[in-house]
Order: sequence, then C-alpha cells, then structure tokens
Amino acid sequence: MNMKRKPIIGISGGVRFDKGNDPFPGYPRSYVNEDYVKGVEVNGGIPFIIPVTKDLEIAKAQVAAVDAIVLSGGDDVDPANYNEEPLAKIGSTYYERDLFDYTLLEEALRQDKPVLAICRGLQIVNTYFNGTLYQDLSYANLGDKLIKHMAPNNISDFSHHVSINDKTELYKLIPQKKVRVNSLHHQAVKKVGEGLTVAATSEDGIVEALVSEKYPKLIAVQWHPEKIFNSSKYANILFENLIKQA
Repeated sequence: MNMKRKPIIGISGGVRFDKGNDPFPGYPRSYVNEDYVKGVEVNGGIPFIIPVTKDLEIAKAQVAAVDAIVLSGGDDVDPANYNEEPLAKIGSTYYERDLFDYTLLEEALRQDKPVLAICRGLQIVNTYFNGTLYQDLSYANLGDKLIKHMAPNNISDFSHHVSINDKTELYKLIPQKKVRVNSLHHQAVKKVGEGLTVAATSEDGIVEALVSEKYPKLIAVQWHPEKIFNSSKYANILFENLIKQA
C-alpha cells in the first residue's frame, strides 16, 4: 500500500436483474450491499466496488488496482464447480460470477493481498481449493441437531454461537472460545478444501470459518460481519484486520 493514502479495499460485486415491477424488467445491474461499504469505510479503508466482468483479464487488473479484497455474499455457488449435479433445493446460481470470484481470489493470493471472504465468499474459497458444499443444509442429515442458519427476522440479529479453533489465525484475532454471530445461509461446507483449516464451527458442527496456513492473509467466515460490525467488536475486528494488512 502507498503510505500516503488510505488502503483501497475492493468489494466483489454481484449482478441483480430487474424484476417485473422494476422500471426495466430483466435489466442487469452491478451492485453490492451498502453494509460492506460501511464496514470498510468506518475502519479507515477506501471502498471500491468491483463489478462482475466476463473478461477475466480485466478481473486480474481489478485486483492489481486495490490493496485487499472482500469476497461478498450472494447467489449459491454453481455445483458444476465442484463436480455435482444441481439438487432440488439449490438456490439461484450465476456461473459467470463464480468464475469472476475465483479469478479475484486466485489473483489476490498470487499477489499476496489480504482477502476477507464472507458467506458465499467462504463457499467460493472452499470450492476453489477443491472442497464441496451441501447444496442445502437439509442434505447434511443432521436431524434435530441442525440449528437455524437462516435469520428468522433481521439479518443483523444474533442467531447462534460459533466455537473458534484456538490453533488458528482466527483465534489470534478473536481470542474467544465462543462468539455470537448472525446467520443467513442455506448452503455449507461439506468436504473441506485442500490446505484449508476449519477455524470455527456452529453448535451443530457446520463449518463457520476457514483459514489457510499457506495463505495467512486469507480469512473466510460463513456469517455476515458487515451486518453487525457496529454491534459486535468481534465482527469489526475482521474489517480492522483486513485494512491493517492491506
């Protein structure tokens, strides 16, 4: 990072298609939820939205233009990326965005830039390293052990606890055995990707965070710290750390 300016934090965008009651039904719009922008801004970073592009050379250049990356939430990861057929409970997917996010991740790791991967971002990280996903939590066959991972009312509400692995980089940042988090996901890690370490789990054993010994600047969480950074110091620490490393 240039010491004369604040770090520029690239936030991966999504594509939203206007619906029937919108001005231009079917019209694609690049966007990112405002919470990501605020999470970067209040911690001293300069937020830059990185729009999805099908030209992956442009995606590489986008990474080169920023100091760190936030892989944001969004659609389900297409199961074709981990060699599975779509099952009945798969949600909406956008394959082009998957390829875009994989490129952002690959380039950030190659360029030794910090990455904070959130929700879908964690799933992108896991499948990039040849892991697999439960296309829906019901397929995990946890029965009565399965807790609620979809926010019942407000995504900013705390939903459940996660236990942090005290032998990981995440524990160095958040030295707590358990912390409360919010939750909004119906997919989850099934097989952990190669070279990744489970850094946190929920009460039912679902993977809630991943780290990598090879890439210590990579942290992936299943919850949404951008929604609770102003009410949870443990959520805000993730943004603080990203910007500090940038």
